[in-house]
Parts: sequence; structure tokens; C-alpha cells
Amino acid sequence: MESKPMHILVSAYACGPNWGSEIGMGWNWVMSISNYCKLTVITELGFKKDIEEVISELDIKFVPDFHYIDIGERGRMLFWKQGSASFYTHYKRWQKKALDLAKELISKEQFDIVHQLNMIGYREPGYLWKLDDIPYVIGPVGGYNQFPISYFSVLDFRNKLFYLTRNIINRIQMIFSSRPKKAYKRADYVILASPTGKENVSRHARTNPIIIPETGAHKLPIDYNIKVTDNEKLVLVWVGFITGRKALPIALKTIAKSKYKDNLILNIVGDGPSANLYKTMAEQLGLDNVNWLGSVTHKEAKKLIEASDMLFFTSVLEATSTVVFEALQANTPVLCHDTCGFGNVIDDSCGIKIPLENVSNSIEMFSEKIDQLIENPEQLKDLKKGCSERIKDYYWDEKGKKTYDIYKKCLE
Repeated sequence: MESKPMHILVSAYACGPNWGSEIGMGWNWVMSISNYCKLTVITELGFKKDIEEVISELDIKFVPDFHYIDIGERGRMLFWKQGSASFYTHYKRWQKKALDLAKELISKEQFDIVHQLNMIGYREPGYLWKLDDIPYVIGPVGGYNQFPISYFSVLDFRNKLFYLTRNIINRIQMIFSSRPKKAYKRADYVILASPTGKENVSRHARTNPIIIPETGAHKLPIDYNIKVTDNEKLVLVWVGFITGRKALPIALKTIAKSKYKDNLILNIVGDGPSANLYKTMAEQLGLDNVNWLGSVTHKEAKKLIEASDMLFFTSVLEATSTVVFEALQANTPVLCHDTCGFGNVIDDSCGIKIPLENVSNSIEMFSEKIDQLIENPEQLKDLKKGCSERIKDYYWDEKGKKTYDIYKKCLE
């Protein structure tokens, strides 16, 4: 006779199908755990339509029960406007409502564990840690990375002011914010998105933090073939929100510096507040091999990644990033800095990473690596073949199983 499944109450503000980034992370994490446990999920009202369109078609063991809280039109707009500090005022109120709803649900049903899943930023841990007499898990938690001072030269004045202020506030919050510390102290287990912040969390947590990247990938089909792109030129793709921390100027100046720049194509997928500034920079550098593709659908972005030889990921401030896993999933190697969560994912089998030292060093080393690939095309083929092996460590099903194992430890 099959034992009764665990029943987990999950708070995941951002959770919906058909999206990448934080929303897709929340959705895929919930789906992966639902193959092992019964979930009741509290999420934001704005995702209700997308969820209800697919929920009857889900191929998972236990279909989650979703409950919705409205953050309001203003809060929802600020959520989509990435990086807005004023969003957290609305988000904090949403989290208080999530605690009230959780208490109501607990009064009606029996739950084995409460899990504060996302959003992953440490500075707003929610309030579910206030629930007594029930095991509590928080994470994956991120947001501990600082913008490196040695890379401030890639920023315009407005972004310099923003990230300098962010660094200062981040440091103050790390030291003085009490709610994250209370959440870690209350938690049976804390999951971290990357090793960054482990020392800070360990000072307050009851158990050693467990590192599980916040995002992942779906299993490849059994008959999936290794892709070897037959491009006449080396095609690089840059994908992301065009803002300071993504450090797009490094990609542009790298292309300009390459001795094989006429054999290169850089496709830029995305838009953002710094787009026009960087387009002007590309013109000043004389780059006519850079294509600005603007915002596209998630599906179109994945096709562009599949058609590329390499993902050029210049970000200097990130968690793990969904697009890195999407590149590996497509057998597209990654060229990046050795930092943040993605620095732990990319190794010599599936990509090339360089030290995060300063802007001029990044441009120099990235251009050298690109030139080496053009001179040694067999290296690129080997990297493409390595992607399909590396991605196996980050399948969503593995993430669900690891989380389920954490739940079992809680009940022990």
C-alpha cells in the first residue's frame, strides 16, 4: 500500500508557465516537487490566467492546488520593471497577506512542511517563519552578490549611482536586517542559489546551507542529436535585459578588439533602458556585424540560442540565470565570467570562463578566447558535445528529488 504523500504549503510569489527568469524558476521548481509531494501553492494573482490555461494538462503525479493574492496594479507594474526598489513596499505587504492566507489554510488542512520558495532575494524573506509547530524550509536564497567596483567603468552615470547605492544598502542590510536572520534561525534547512552568501547565512542558520541553483533544465529527448552549427562565421548570441549589471559594453568592445572581427556575428536579444546608449557605442566602434533583435518571445529567444555557436554572457551581477541553462540545453557553449551562480555551472567541458578582475582584462581575455575558437574550430565542436552531459546535473527532476530529500530530513 502506497504511503500518504507529504503535503507542502509553498509560497512562490513569481510562478507561471511560459516564462523564463524568476517566474519560470518558481513554476518549474513547483512542477518538479509535485512529482514527489502534494503542494498547495500561494502565488500572485497576475499569474492565474496562465496557470489555469495549462493546469488540466499537467503531466505530473500530484497536481498542485493554487491560491492567489493580488499585489495590485501598481505593484504588478513595478515587478515587471526590473530593479525598482519601490517594488519591495508592495511586495512586503503581499508577503504579510501570504502569512494570513497560510494561517487560514493551516486551520483547514494538515501540512507537513512550509516552504518559502521565491522570490529568491534574501532581503525579503516573507513571514512564514512566524508559523509555529511546523517544519520550515526557505530557499533558494540569492541576492548576496555585490556589483564589483572594478567594473564600474561599463556603467553610465545613472547606473554608477544606482549600483553604488545598491552596494552600500546591500552591505547595510546584510549586517543589520533582522528578518532574514530570524528566517534562517527558524528554518530547518536553508537552500542557497550559489555559494555567495554562505558564510553570512551560516552564522544564523541551525543547519549547514544546501547549495541548489535556483534554475535548471528539462530532460533532453532520448533521440536528441548533438548539434554542430555549420555557420560560415562564428555566431555569438547575447541575451538579456539591457541594463548596467549585464555589462553589454564588454561584449561590444570584445568584438571590436578581435583580430577576426570580420568573421564574427553578434546577435543581441533583448531591450532595456541602456539599449540606445549601447547602440551608439556600437556605431562609434564601427561594428556593422552586431544585430539588435530587440525583445522577442521566450520561444523565439531559445531558437536564436540554438542557431548560435556560443552564448556570450557578460553579466557581472547575477544569480545562476535561466538563459545559461537554456544554452546548455541547446548544446550551445557559454562564454562568461567566473562569478556568481553561473560560474559554478560552467566548466571546461561546456564553455569558457575568465576571471572577474577588471574591464580591460575581460575584454582582452574574451577576445583571445574568441580568436582561439576561430583558429581551432574543433574546440568548439568538443564544447558543444560537452553541453549535453553537463546539463544532466541540473535537470529539474533532479532538483525536485533533492528538495524532496530535504523535506524528508525535516520530518526526521
